[in-house]
Amino acid sequence: MAEVGASFGKPFDLQLAALRLRLANQVGTVAWDDLVKSQHDRAFVVAGALKADLLADLATAVEKSIAQGTTLEEFRRDFRALVAKHGWHGWTGEGSAKGEAWRTKVIYRTNLATSYAAGRWAQLMSMPYLIYHHGNAREPRPEHLAWDGLVLPRDHPFWLTHAPINGWGCTCYLSGARSPEAARRRGGDPDKALPAGWDAIDPRTGAPVGIDKGWDYAPGASVAQELAGVVEKKTATLPPQIAADFKDSVKSIVRADDDPAAQSPKTPDEAITRGKEVLTRLRAQATNLAAAEQAGDLTSAAMALQDAVRAELRKARPVGEVSIALVPGSRKQAKEVMQSVADVMPSDWVQAANAIPLKVHVSETKRGGYLPGNPPQITTSDSSTAVHEYLHHLQAVCPDLDALFQDLHRQRTKGEPLVQIRRGEWARKDHYYNAYQGREYAFAKPNPALEMLTMALQPVLGTDLKAIKMLQEMMKQDPEMLEMALGVLFYWKV
Repeated sequence: MAEVGASFGKPFDLQLAALRLRLANQVGTVAWDDLVKSQHDRAFVVAGALKADLLADLATAVEKSIAQGTTLEEFRRDFRALVAKHGWHGWTGEGSAKGEAWRTKVIYRTNLATSYAAGRWAQLMSMPYLIYHHGNAREPRPEHLAWDGLVLPRDHPFWLTHAPINGWGCTCYLSGARSPEAARRRGGDPDKALPAGWDAIDPRTGAPVGIDKGWDYAPGASVAQELAGVVEKKTATLPPQIAADFKDSVKSIVRADDDPAAQSPKTPDEAITRGKEVLTRLRAQATNLAAAEQAGDLTSAAMALQDAVRAELRKARPVGEVSIALVPGSRKQAKEVMQSVADVMPSDWVQAANAIPLKVHVSETKRGGYLPGNPPQITTSDSSTAVHEYLHHLQAVCPDLDALFQDLHRQRTKGEPLVQIRRGEWARKDHYYNAYQGREYAFAKPNPALEMLTMALQPVLGTDLKAIKMLQEMMKQDPEMLEMALGVLFYWKV
């Protein structure tokens, strides 16, 4: 079963399944729009690439870049080698460094974005409501901004034409919710009305206004049922015991409604309950952890807990199998620091966040920070601060995960008045292990407690003295927050 596990056990399995469904059908074309709309869900095309062997090699390079999380620059090196190998001439962009950069970026990002969208659509099949999120593009389309936060039933006709991505370079994305209230917690606005004329056709493109020609469809929707049923189709051809092993190895690809054991926690209480189970198991297995706690040695207990979490987490789910995507030209030091972060992160979290590559600046003198944008930027030192700032990026890309921590914050501070701490920062009376965790930011409504997730997970995932001290305080003052952190770390899946 090793081969099966290697193929399907990787992070964000539905994205990879969507990609491989396309790559299996390589179609030579003169132009990208030789195929239209959902025909792209089942076909891999590179405009101007007509030879079968060239297309096959390009497909291999694309799969490598996405499945292994390699950089755009590495894909460009593969592209140059393939062009030379096959003597391919006449492709758009040939003849200049700028043209090559543009063409490789289009191939790389389009395949990355469409496979992500297709896998995401399959993930959201059970969600009755979908939420449109704008992707923080540097030059945003006004129509895409107007759709940001829109909440509509999953079967609304809007999604048939407007489910992202909606054009070249578009970074918009979807999330799902089980109720209008849940959608609001995830950054949606159930009261927001569809803009007038949302379905008006632009005569220049033949698509609704704001959508590029050929993009007026829901990427992946035509194969969502097939992707969601990939496990059932595979297991039907295997002997019973092998089928059971296969299903275990690809559990994250099973729809949540079909396999309760694979469901992510849906509420803070559920995450905390699962975290209690994890902590009980760790104490039973790590005798040094239990002994240090009994002796009241919190420093040793925190170190033992970090070690036990890393060892047990790798048994429970893929960790450290995907590198964090950085923008081309990133410095070696930035790559090394972010690799240390990737090494402790659930790989499906990293794979999801890789849809938006980061720019990272390493500094031992400047305060750490995360700045949304295109690209998002992290400033950090070589410490657990890098984990903290990367969690802010994950928070932005995975609002469903952040929603669990926002819900817990609301529960804990219900009825408490909001008091201004300093310009742009507010807080309510709480009982967190560190007052910084409860900070609320005026610019971040409706989910203002941006440090809840980061301050819960940094102590568990960090590897420096700062993280150990934070974990000491959390174990002593806020054991429920520790259980919450463990519950999502072991069980929340993209």
